[in-house]
Amino acid sequence: MYNLRMIKLLKQILITFFTVIATVVLIYGGYTIYAANGNKINFRSAGNFYDAFEGYNREMNEYFNARISKMVTVVQSDDFYQNADKKKLFLPPDNLADGDDVNAIIQKCGDTNFSSYCVGIGSLNIYSDYLKKLNFLKSSLDLSSVDQGTNALEVLRNQSSKAMRIDKESQDAKAVLEATVAAYNEFRLAYPMHRKYQEILKQLTKYKQILKDIRLRVAEFPTRFIDVSTTQCQ
Repeated sequence: MYNLRMIKLLKQILITFFTVIATVVLIYGGYTIYAANGNKINFRSAGNFYDAFEGYNREMNEYFNARISKMVTVVQSDDFYQNADKKKLFLPPDNLADGDDVNAIIQKCGDTNFSSYCVGIGSLNIYSDYLKKLNFLKSSLDLSSVDQGTNALEVLRNQSSKAMRIDKESQDAKAVLEATVAAYNEFRLAYPMHRKYQEILKQLTKYKQILKDIRLRVAEFPTRFIDVSTTQCQ
C-alpha cells in the first residue's frame, strides 16, 4: 500500500514537473521576440523610421536577454534556495517611495533586480523614448528620397502614409511590450519552480533506489523459520 501511494505521488510530481518544463520551453525558448538582425543602431539618433524600428527592436532584445541571462545564473547558483538576499532580487526593492519618478525607480532597481515591476519599468522607459522618436519622425518632413519631378501632392500623400505607418507601429510596439513583460513574468515564476522540481526528482530517485535495496534485502528472509517455538516476537 505504501509503495502504491509513493508511485501515485511520484506520478503527480512528474505531471506537474513536465507542465513546468513545457512553460519554461515555451517562454524561455521564445523570449527573443524582438528582432536582432542588422547593424547596431541607436534608435534615439536615427534619421528615418526604418533605422529607428531596427534600433529599438535590437535594444529591447538585448535588454530582456540580459535580464533573463542574469536571472538564470542566480537561480542556478548552489545556494539560491537558502539565500534570502538572492530571493529578494525577485521582489521590488524595499526603498521605493511613492514620489519616485521613473529615473529614480530605475536607479533603485539596478540591473540585478528580476521583479516584473523593475523589468517592466525599465522596458517601459525604452518604449517611451521610442514613442518620442516616432512622434518626431511623424512630424518631420523627409525630402531626401523625393525625386525632382515629384509634385507637392505626392509629397503630402507620402507623408500621410508615413504617419499612418508610425501610428500603427506605436500600437504594435505597445502590444508586443505588454506580451513580452507578461511572458517574462511567467518565466520568472516558472523557472525557479522548474529548478526546485529537478532537485526534488533527484532526491526521489535516490529514495526509490534505497527502497528497492531494502525490498531486495527483505526478500532474502524466509517466510517461515525452522524449529521456532512461537509465531510471535517476544
